[in-house]
Amino acid sequence: MDKLDLLVKGGEVWTPGGFVESDIAVSQGKIIALGKPPALPESADSLIDAKGKKVIPGLIDTHTHHRDPGFTHKEDLTTATMAAERRDSVNSHNSSTANTSPALRITDRSMTFCNSRMLPGQS
Repeated sequence: MDKLDLLVKGGEVWTPGGFVESDIAVSQGKIIALGKPPALPESADSLIDAKGKKVIPGLIDTHTHHRDPGFTHKEDLTTATMAAERRDSVNSHNSSTANTSPALRITDRSMTFCNSRMLPGQS
């Protein structure tokens, strides 16, 4: 196995089959293996002790208020998405509530508007 950049040890890792106790091996910014010693090395450049913690992938917040259009001095889709990305891969989705001017309704047109304002790689 390649030298690990990061080893997350002792957490309960979410998998398609539910939570399992496992370590997570990361190399070159990508998860390369789940397992326990001796299948995984005991050390890496960085270690995170996740004992007693749940380890989950990035999530999508489906109830956010992006004040765009009309109140972009408060926040807009770009700044909200940038803030979400800084929270370690948590993405946000515009709920298109009536707190904008004009109020948005979920239609093909408004979703096109929302998607056009997202950062590259966001959806």
